[in-house]
Amino acid sequence: MFQQFLQIVRQGTVLNQFEIAEKMGVSPALVLQIARELTKRGYLQGNADSSECQKPGETCGGCPLGGTCQSLFNSWVLTEKGEKAAGLG
Repeated sequence: MFQQFLQIVRQGTVLNQFEIAEKMGVSPALVLQIARELTKRGYLQGNADSSECQKPGETCGGCPLGGTCQSLFNSWVLTEKGEKAAGLG
């Protein structure tokens, strides 16, 4: 399931937890759990659990997504480690 998540994110479009959940056939809550674990392991960066993204009127505060996400939702990008892992089949 982690590999599938990484491959979906690697496709290059910014996806939120709802879009990823639909593609994976799982709940958005499970997507958040997967993302938190992959972030903890160093495979992802993003705004999951970031209070910066929840403050009205503030910019993205150094988020690697650079304002391309919809800040009301969690979204992610792969780290170098994540890129390598997503490329493995």
